[in-house]
Amino acid sequence: MEYNSLFINKKRKKITNTNNQKMFFLNLFSDWLLEAKKNIIVVDSIISEEAITLSFNSLFDIIIEISERVLFVEYNVFIEDITQNEKSDVEKLHAFEKKLLTVNFRKYLLYEYPEFFRLIFENINFFIDNINNIISNYINDFEEIKEVFKITNSEIEYIRMGLGDRHNKNKSTTLLKIIKEPPIILKHRDLAIEVCFSNFLGDYNKSCNTNIYLPKILYRKNYSWSEFIEQSNQKDIKANLLEEIGHILCILYFLNGTDFHYENIIINNEKGLVLIDCESILYPIKDSEINEHNVLSTGLLSNKIEIGDKQIDFGGLNLNNINDTTQEFPLLKEIIGIVNGKLISFEEKSKLIKSNYFLLYEHENINEYIEEILSGFKKSYTFLMNRKKKIISFFSGGTSEFPIRFLIRNTYTYFHVLYESLSPILLTNKNDRINFIKQLKEPYSGSTNILESEISDIYNNDIPYYYCNIKSTTLRSSNGFTKRNFFERSPLNSLLYKLNNKISKRDLEKQLFLIKYNFAQSNTENLKKIFTKKYISNNINFAYEFFKNIVGKSNTYFTLQESYKKPNQYNIEYSNNDLINGKFGDLLFLAEANKIFKNTFISKTIFRLYEKNIRQLHNSKYLGIAGIGGTIYFLLRMYKIYDDIKYVNDALKYIDSLDLTNLIENSQNNGVIYGRAGLLIALIELEKISNSPTINKLTHLTYNRLISSAVISKKGIYWLSEFHKKPLCGVAHGSSGIILALLRYFKLFNDLECKNIIKQAILFENTFYSNNYKNWKDNRGFVTKELKYSSLGWSHGAPGIGLVRLELIESKIFTSEEFLNIIERDLKNCVESTYKSGLNGNDSIIFGKYGNAELLVRFSKYVNNPEFLGKIQNTLNSFNDLYFIRNNKGLIIPGLFNGISGCGYQLLFFNDYIKNSILTFECN
Repeated sequence: MEYNSLFINKKRKKITNTNNQKMFFLNLFSDWLLEAKKNIIVVDSIISEEAITLSFNSLFDIIIEISERVLFVEYNVFIEDITQNEKSDVEKLHAFEKKLLTVNFRKYLLYEYPEFFRLIFENINFFIDNINNIISNYINDFEEIKEVFKITNSEIEYIRMGLGDRHNKNKSTTLLKIIKEPPIILKHRDLAIEVCFSNFLGDYNKSCNTNIYLPKILYRKNYSWSEFIEQSNQKDIKANLLEEIGHILCILYFLNGTDFHYENIIINNEKGLVLIDCESILYPIKDSEINEHNVLSTGLLSNKIEIGDKQIDFGGLNLNNINDTTQEFPLLKEIIGIVNGKLISFEEKSKLIKSNYFLLYEHENINEYIEEILSGFKKSYTFLMNRKKKIISFFSGGTSEFPIRFLIRNTYTYFHVLYESLSPILLTNKNDRINFIKQLKEPYSGSTNILESEISDIYNNDIPYYYCNIKSTTLRSSNGFTKRNFFERSPLNSLLYKLNNKISKRDLEKQLFLIKYNFAQSNTENLKKIFTKKYISNNINFAYEFFKNIVGKSNTYFTLQESYKKPNQYNIEYSNNDLINGKFGDLLFLAEANKIFKNTFISKTIFRLYEKNIRQLHNSKYLGIAGIGGTIYFLLRMYKIYDDIKYVNDALKYIDSLDLTNLIENSQNNGVIYGRAGLLIALIELEKISNSPTINKLTHLTYNRLISSAVISKKGIYWLSEFHKKPLCGVAHGSSGIILALLRYFKLFNDLECKNIIKQAILFENTFYSNNYKNWKDNRGFVTKELKYSSLGWSHGAPGIGLVRLELIESKIFTSEEFLNIIERDLKNCVESTYKSGLNGNDSIIFGKYGNAELLVRFSKYVNNPEFLGKIQNTLNSFNDLYFIRNNKGLIIPGLFNGISGCGYQLLFFNDYIKNSILTFECN
């Protein structure tokens, strides 16, 4: 088809459609479309003129998608020249419709939007080539199609392209509707990996008595035909289906399956769970140390991705959503529509996640069924672990190479960039559009030229498609791009390596933990039918077994962290190098525990994790215990445990690597967790050991900046931080935490000014005490008015404040009877509140029972009265019954302040196996 055929000066036929009013946009290209139709193959008893006309709807959708924003701009310019009283909205639209048919207007648009016309022309030609190839392939393959898919009639009713991403000159998954027959699917790629997988599943189903289904395939090298399976409502929860979900999850994990997102999984009443796209089985891994494949990598489980300020779950099963909720793409998309004869524009969010029709009954939670899924996973793992050689045989036969897809980026990134690149202003100039697409940036460090190949595809209205042949390490693209030695191993060698080096009983336990974590992170809203039974008691060895399974022989491990942005939501993350909830906190607990409960594996794990992660210390943005101060404190505690000076030297090296003076001077935070108070506590302990002039200078600088940033009022002294506009009470971010740091400073340097500041800070903090609630006010901005006195944990409220008051009393730095009475009254109130209400809720030490109980334990020892200890023993959960994640009692997570390490630490501390309190950061 010739490009200049658009500008032949002749009368053209108008295109209209009452069912789709935006079809009038096509009038701009009606001669091209007419000529395109003449180029389509018509074959009697195979495809008729009518069928071709219906099939053109796929092309019309593409043209309207590219055209509508450009023509909306021109429509608004057009109606500005019309007197408002002369024409109605309908008349204006009809007038614009006629204008689209004029040669001069088309020439004007070509001059203004050359990229627009190029894209339309190329997409029309792509469509002609693609549909003719489809028809030719159908004719050539029909006898086999008839046999494989059990059809008798041959005549095509219509062809529907665009059922998936468009790649390689607009090729996409295509549906052929055959008259009086079920549809069949055509995929424009080599499906050899799916043929191998189908053979594997056939053998697996026979051996394991399962019914995991893959659509039938008629294989051709560059394309293949596939069975069409319709999604249907799975009305009843079937135990065998749930167990088979566990089986397929394990199979995909074993075979390095990736990208089994919501579009690739359907539920069918007859077939059950159906995998409809398996191009990323044996997924090639760029860097196995950074991108270790695990059960989360399959995409089948909940797979949350941050887009804008929202989280979208692309998980293939999407089982965590109750009541068939449909997710929306959070980024707004401009929609052009016709309302009452007027062309309008508005923005809306795209419907993103289809229902999988696996509906749970009202008030049910998927955790009710997780045992069936875990059971299927365990059975499958055990079966496959004993058949490693046979697994390989299904994929390694012959010398032929076939492709495995590799994702450079999430395809929704491409969709968004492609959509925005079709903005009218970018269709005026080729270079402007290319420069816009370049904002993607090169995806990998070094000169890979991948971005150039991505731009080439997006520029031509395609989604980039990359792959690696099964026995190769070369990255390839459908547009001809190649990058040799891009992958560490070929897909087949990656499978071999995994089967021979990773698959084990311990790995099974690790993957089971990840499955449990995955379900827990999205199942915290439903309160019914959960945790009605009490669990049996446990001990430190339970914690050891947990760390053996979650860590194994790796240098890092996963944890489940509560989201700071959304309440009662959790994110699976790699454990960071910090004390609060990262590896350093876990190592501190394990090191203390292993002094008593000696375990060779745990000992090796401690030193391996330390040596591998101590090199990765960095300049944290936080001065306090959650950052720099916590790292220093951890190293000093390790020195005390092992009596090895290397830990002190590591602390000094770490400090030397930081611009700590500048950080201390400019920090806006003074609290224990994020600010100067936490750093001051750590520096004071290092000052006792090192006798370093540098540490002495930093210690006094931290103290002086802490004091100079205080706010002096008639009621006393307080501090503010960058996170909160009001003074706070409590240990984590408030006055009590700063008082604790000042107490340590006074005890070392006997500074009388410091003592007075402590007194004034206590007096001010007590102005927020309520005798009615027996607690201090929580002044954080996000805490609602009715909950201002409800915070009852170490971080905020009476339990933490009580610990600081107790330390002040035990320090004996105050002798005034009047002031001592104030502190002692505070302590009494804290103990009463904690005893009455502080042993409910979760088990963490930062907000929960294992932290709050410390005040009662230490107070019991202080007053030599064991009456509190009975209640503590009755309310603290055993380790297999710990409650960290809402509605997931018994699910264990690592971490010192939010996980099992904190509970283990406290259990040892309460029984005098550990002498240093972690909640007041002792280091004796």
